[in-house]
Amino acid sequence: MDRNHLYRYCEHCEEFISARTFLRHKEAYYDDHTRIWSKDCQSVPSTSEDEGDDGGAIQLNSGSDNSEGLSDDEMDNSTAELQATEDCLEDEVDDGEVWEGVNVSEIEGRFSSFVAQMTTIFPTSIIGLHSCLNVNSNDFRRLVSCPKCHTLYEFEKCFVDKAKMIPKVCSFSKFPNHPHRSRRQHCGSQLLRAVVTKDGDHKFYPLKVYCYKPLIESLQTLLSKPGVLNSCEHWRERKIPKDTLCDIYDGKIWEEFQYVNGSAFLAAPHNIGLMMNVDWFTPFKHTPYSVGAVYLSVMNLPRSKRFLKENMILFGLIPGPNEPPLNINSYLEPLVEELKVLWSEGMVINMPDNPGQQVHLKAGLLCVACDIPAARKVCGFLGHMAKLGCSKCTKEFHINCETGHACFGCFDDGEDESPLRNESDHREQADLASMQTTQAARDRIESQYGSRFTALMLLEYFDCVRFHIVDPMHNLFLGTAKHIMKNVWLDDIEPIIPKRFHAMMQEKVDKCETPSSMGRIPHKIASSFSSFTADQWKTWTMVFSMYALHGVLEQEHLECWYLFVQACNILVSPMLKIHDAMEGHKLLLQFCKQFQRLYGKDKVTPNMHMHMHILNCILDYGPVYAFWLFSFERYNGILGSYRTNNRSIEVQLMRHFVQEMEIGKLHIRDENYTAHSIVQELDQTAAVVGTLNDMLAQNSNSHLEIQTASRLPACEVNRMIWHCLEPYDLVGVSKEIFLDESSIAYLIESYKVLYNQAANYQQISFYAKKHSKIKFGNNVYGSQQSKSKRSSFILAAWCGRDGKVDINTVDFRPGRVLYFFKHSFTIQQNVVPHVFAFVQWYQHHSSQHNVATTRMETWCANLFEPFGPASFLPVQRIQSQFVAGFNSMNDEDTLYVCPIPQKTFI
Repeated sequence: MDRNHLYRYCEHCEEFISARTFLRHKEAYYDDHTRIWSKDCQSVPSTSEDEGDDGGAIQLNSGSDNSEGLSDDEMDNSTAELQATEDCLEDEVDDGEVWEGVNVSEIEGRFSSFVAQMTTIFPTSIIGLHSCLNVNSNDFRRLVSCPKCHTLYEFEKCFVDKAKMIPKVCSFSKFPNHPHRSRRQHCGSQLLRAVVTKDGDHKFYPLKVYCYKPLIESLQTLLSKPGVLNSCEHWRERKIPKDTLCDIYDGKIWEEFQYVNGSAFLAAPHNIGLMMNVDWFTPFKHTPYSVGAVYLSVMNLPRSKRFLKENMILFGLIPGPNEPPLNINSYLEPLVEELKVLWSEGMVINMPDNPGQQVHLKAGLLCVACDIPAARKVCGFLGHMAKLGCSKCTKEFHINCETGHACFGCFDDGEDESPLRNESDHREQADLASMQTTQAARDRIESQYGSRFTALMLLEYFDCVRFHIVDPMHNLFLGTAKHIMKNVWLDDIEPIIPKRFHAMMQEKVDKCETPSSMGRIPHKIASSFSSFTADQWKTWTMVFSMYALHGVLEQEHLECWYLFVQACNILVSPMLKIHDAMEGHKLLLQFCKQFQRLYGKDKVTPNMHMHMHILNCILDYGPVYAFWLFSFERYNGILGSYRTNNRSIEVQLMRHFVQEMEIGKLHIRDENYTAHSIVQELDQTAAVVGTLNDMLAQNSNSHLEIQTASRLPACEVNRMIWHCLEPYDLVGVSKEIFLDESSIAYLIESYKVLYNQAANYQQISFYAKKHSKIKFGNNVYGSQQSKSKRSSFILAAWCGRDGKVDINTVDFRPGRVLYFFKHSFTIQQNVVPHVFAFVQWYQHHSSQHNVATTRMETWCANLFEPFGPASFLPVQRIQSQFVAGFNSMNDEDTLYVCPIPQKTFI
């Protein structure tokens, strides 16, 4: 029993004493009427030397006043409980007992006074704690924003006469050179509101506040953290095969900015490229109030660190409740001024690993990653409903006379009919529009060219056309996938999928065995896919949809959808070859043509036209994992989850974010346990799954070599691969197992496939170490003998007929892992460890490739290949996992294989 629970603080003794003694002292020294403790010494019933801690009996006067406000019965019960408790302590710790060389009775008094002193040291409030830790949550700047035209002012300049407290109105004039004097008038909107305090004083507060933290300060804080500046240089050490795209460094933009105008930029040490995101979110669930966030991330950081919260820069929060209608130039101007300084003059960073040493570096904005509406406002383009509504090409969208809407379906005319935009023309057209002196003339020029001025044009190196991306998250999944399901197939007027099939699709998905790392589709299919997140639409499209829609959709609709699924599986890959990206582009074009033929031009959306520009974005910036918006959307959710008092929302949200970043800077002596890691453990939002979890993976070049080898026939694989265990992590407690003679015989056959005859098979060990799980990069493979049974379904090119190894096959076959084991084998007098998966391979089904024309394979659910050499699978042959869909076909249990792309990042 814990003795500390029996001590209470006595204000008479000014120290912690036993609970029994506390009751006696309260009787003697506490006045119940005045509620004051007396310091005078009074006669106290005799007690033992150590205040009753020895378990001696204490006589309580049952007729005395009960200072605790308890009845006599309650007091008797309380006394009995105390007596019983101390009797227990008497059994546990006798008087004079020595515990680890220390006498307990000697430290009790010291402990009590120590605790009393410590209570006066620790802060009693969060504000006090922040003061002790030097955390400044107000370390950002605020500007007054005009509610009408969004012009920014410093607070001190919002008064005509500050001494007399006379505020002024907005003086911005949109057309100061308008030919009509009446149209040159100023905005005239009120900037401040007056508040009368309780003392009768008048104070003025801004109607809208733009909060921002200077970029140079944020970069100095970030790059001064231990290890960050060195991490920004790791990309120079990468070794990537030719024509392979693994990250943003493999794209054309990164290559072109190695040298700019003959001077080294990214080729020079420590210079950095920045990626910007602008998006709006609602901090309230049921109130139409939108706040805009401007984020920046350092592209030089490895992808596993690039989008971590401690490495993210929140530049500013654009005040709500509504978005600026056409552009956000006024909010970008403070950022652009700093970017101009960073490009021309640079900044100085103190080296955290070498105190006293400084590094001079420069920075440039090389990517704008936003959804379509935000990208048009940031980079100076008209909305997608304009005649020239594409920000990448000059294609004209004609207006449908019957509906009044723009028509985006012209895929039959050829994808390359409209030329791409170029930056020089875009700047010239925007300058021409901004020089107009009337609104009508400006609108006419903007509509003619689809261009308008943006503050980013003040950056001499910035290419508004190429530097903004088409976000695959919004474009493919929240755009086309959602549109087809909800607006085409589940249309209320003429649904292609009747409601009676919704429950059937939900049932099929619920029966699937899904790896725990991916998560299940929520029970929303039966309710017409309501409230699906972007990650759920991605999982539905790429994994579940073909299986769930089989038997529900007619053949031509399913074939059209399969083209889209194929394209997504190719393009949405952590790394891909350039020719694979081109193949995915062709599949998207075929899908768009087929969609237009089936459903008509009116059903074609702007997102489908933007599909044609995803390929160029991949060639410029690498795989979609390098630039899509899953990470930034997460931070919108974090900002929206902060609690506020519904007043000055932007200021409170900025305080919360800055406060967390300030805490993250705190230095803790244990270099493996940072302050930010403590915050992450307490922060429920720190745990991520699905696509975000994939993006935080960090792998080495050996991951790429093994993944490439898994696609080749076993006979063509370099022998060094088989004992390359660096990327693998055996999870769980190992258990030594004994392999019987038949297992050893088949294991030797497997070894012969790997090494031919270049080994001594007479000295093979009969013992191995068994494991339940294994981790490869960000992929966790479970087994049937672990809690991760759902992660035990794998695809590999290894097994042939009758349990034998097929060294020439490249066809991936489904199996389930029973367990993993590590086995050592002597090769050329060297003991080399190997890791195998003990696998049961599913047998072929008569209708294996006859499920529609979608190549979705069907296998026998309860029949396996016989035990043989193929049962011992080298883990390097595992290609990927799959979702196992169990169903019946012609009264026979079948297995439907839904492959999951392997998540390997370099």
